[in-house]
Amino acid sequence: MNRVFGALALLALSGCAQTPKAVATAPAAPEPVLAPPRQLAPVATASTVDAATLAQVQANLRALGYAAGKSTDTADPAFQRALISFQRDQGLPEDGLLTASVIEKLRVARAALRSPVAPPAGIFVYGGSGGRQALTLTSPPEGFSSDAPANFLMPLRPGKEAVLHLTRKGGETIAITCRAGKLATTALPLGTFETVAVDCRGDGAKAPQWRDLFSPRLGVVMQRQSRGVAHDLVAMRPVTAGWPAAVRTGLDWAISHALDEPSGSSSLQWSSTAVAPRFDIKVTGRIKGAEAGLGQAHAVAVCRRFELVQTGAKASYPGIACENSGGDWVLPGANISIARPAGHTGAPSPSLRSAAK
Repeated sequence: MNRVFGALALLALSGCAQTPKAVATAPAAPEPVLAPPRQLAPVATASTVDAATLAQVQANLRALGYAAGKSTDTADPAFQRALISFQRDQGLPEDGLLTASVIEKLRVARAALRSPVAPPAGIFVYGGSGGRQALTLTSPPEGFSSDAPANFLMPLRPGKEAVLHLTRKGGETIAITCRAGKLATTALPLGTFETVAVDCRGDGAKAPQWRDLFSPRLGVVMQRQSRGVAHDLVAMRPVTAGWPAAVRTGLDWAISHALDEPSGSSSLQWSSTAVAPRFDIKVTGRIKGAEAGLGQAHAVAVCRRFELVQTGAKASYPGIACENSGGDWVLPGANISIARPAGHTGAPSPSLRSAAK
């Protein structure tokens, strides 16, 4: 019996000593590969801008018509929306970053609305209209007189409204409400300018309605839109009344010479011993009329923008000129030629002739 129990014990021990067989298991599912999170542009925080600067930035944004919020944190959503809207209107990168250049842009933009300059003494040429006077926010539509005061809508502020009254000769008086919009960067025939859109309209379908794009820097309306037609400022010229005829002609010769230069942007200085004003004549590269927004009549014309900057004064006189079929430079839409020396044989340009066909 003892032998039987011993054998059974040995058999049990040998069974326990055997290596267990591996059990097959399903392979582990691979971990999903996640795309890296989208990196957002870093946002300036209150720690990078002192409290006084941030308060001034918010005040400037509000003065310019943007709801800047009340938080003292530049990451606040309301502040970010206001800042990005300002950047968009000014043609700046829409990154929501409160950089030193953006802070300065805000300061300059508010200062421009607070105290627009008075237009310099000069001759103002608008394409498509016969006027030679500067259009300002007090200028009534053609055929009307206005009671708008000299400081109408001043100081400019987005959302500001004022009422003027128009009277047609022998007709009734019509109340017109004008409302200022935001300061925005606008592409115009004379170049890119910061302008304020001012919408004026009266009650009734037949009441006059118009929109002015006003430049605080130049102090004039650069475009007036009325009844689907836009009248663009195409040139500002200094007053030369009282100058000797030869001197007036000499200034035109200098302008046409600068426009003839084959290079891109260029400049030259002009002066005369017979008159006091001196000018630095700056000219940009050649562009097509369509690129300048001149309309179909001058779409294929070769044009150049120019500017007369008076030395020692703040007066600036921008303009745009296009070549006609004889190679002369003219102010588009105004039929005014810029004089050049007699006997000049400019290379004929088919631009205006082709556009007219």
